[in-house]
Amino acid sequence: MIRQLLRRHFVFDQMDQLMNSPEQGAQTQRRSVDPVPGGDLTQEDYEEARAALIKASQRGPEEHLVVHTLTADRRGRGGQVERLDEKAFLSRDAITSIVQSVLEQYYEEIEPEIQKVQEQPADDRRAIGVENPVTDTFLASVAGDRRIWGRFEETDPIILSDPLWVNSAIAMLWRRFRNKHAFNERPARPYTIRDDARLVLVGDWGTGLGRAQKISAEIKKVLEEGKAEGREQHVIHLGDVYYSGWEYEYRKRFLPYWPVQSEEDRQRVTSWACNGNHDMYSGGHAYFDYLLADERFALQEQSSYFSFENQHWQILGLDTAWDDHALKDPQATWVEQKLRDFPDRKTMLLSHHQLFSVYEELGTTKLEEKLRGALDTDRIDAWFWGHEHRCVLYEPYKRVRFARCLGNGGVPVYRDEEPLKEPGVWQLQGYLPDPDGFEEWALFGFAVLDFQGPAIRVRYIDENGSPQKEEPIE
Repeated sequence: MIRQLLRRHFVFDQMDQLMNSPEQGAQTQRRSVDPVPGGDLTQEDYEEARAALIKASQRGPEEHLVVHTLTADRRGRGGQVERLDEKAFLSRDAITSIVQSVLEQYYEEIEPEIQKVQEQPADDRRAIGVENPVTDTFLASVAGDRRIWGRFEETDPIILSDPLWVNSAIAMLWRRFRNKHAFNERPARPYTIRDDARLVLVGDWGTGLGRAQKISAEIKKVLEEGKAEGREQHVIHLGDVYYSGWEYEYRKRFLPYWPVQSEEDRQRVTSWACNGNHDMYSGGHAYFDYLLADERFALQEQSSYFSFENQHWQILGLDTAWDDHALKDPQATWVEQKLRDFPDRKTMLLSHHQLFSVYEELGTTKLEEKLRGALDTDRIDAWFWGHEHRCVLYEPYKRVRFARCLGNGGVPVYRDEEPLKEPGVWQLQGYLPDPDGFEEWALFGFAVLDFQGPAIRVRYIDENGSPQKEEPIE
């Protein structure tokens, strides 16, 4: 990721430029590089994207950042949210995420020369590159007090040399967001796993940051351990590729770092991916047609919901993003049928969105309403979800025995030192220091589930490969 695009003020400066650019209509001449193949844009496409940009620019910082980033008390002390959105700004707003996606490709591939530092100090000493350990983005310090952030002047945002290309790409992705990919109503065929299989779960991992790549490296170590033990193994992403689930982003920062890479890996380890809200910000087209078309995800049959089963357990992967934080039909009926078909098996759900949260008051969500019939059976033994960028364990609540948040795979957030509210019982508290001396940063992590007949041994491992907690689910 480019550091400037993780800074809210830079992103919004760019949005202002785009909204005020003199040429943005469909009738003007477009450059030869089509930003997003797939059809000619209309004047209405441009106007609707512009209206969405204006609406997004009027929202405050907390409306863009996920609410749970800090508790309410800490958000009110010392401007932590303001600092966060100048360090790791990953908006939950669709059009803002689309802008970040488009600007990244523009700066990296369309006009890469913009990133070059044109001015050098008078003594001609070159900038010294330093990697930011939190966001893994480039920071160069030069003589005197002057700094280059990323490869851009922090105090002088780059003027877009081709706003028409950028506006065209934004309009196209916004049109795709409004006209999302058709939902595949047929689930993937059930996949039978051994009674001693291993599942590796990681959520919100698709940033491509160096620390997310560390997570991949640690997962590979776990897979090698499982290979030595003779285990059958499966790796599951709980959703979200940033910024907006564009094909460019899967190609650049998801698939190249996915822990299942070699031909040997592909033969012995299966791969699966839940759908997340960021995957849907460009309509889910690349999620269904590019990610799930990759041979590593072939068993998912380009469906966003799937299942595993053995003689003791059934594991049901759900799509809670096609309908945002809800459940597109016929999934609820499918879950209820699975419960009826296998009354003697324990049931685990996997999804991107959460049923409940200690960080925000959700009330009764559409997701809960859709699954009311399944929840009322008291047979949802475990549920792992992502979305909130934390690792949190809950006591039995809302008729789920083991509810676990596992969204800490790849998005930098500040460490939360506040005591957990009920029903939370444990949170991963490992951290990295902030190089600028502000808040501490929460560690990334993932979970390893080793099935042992009717029981499961679960390990929560951080980005350094250190086990942070172990628990049985039985």
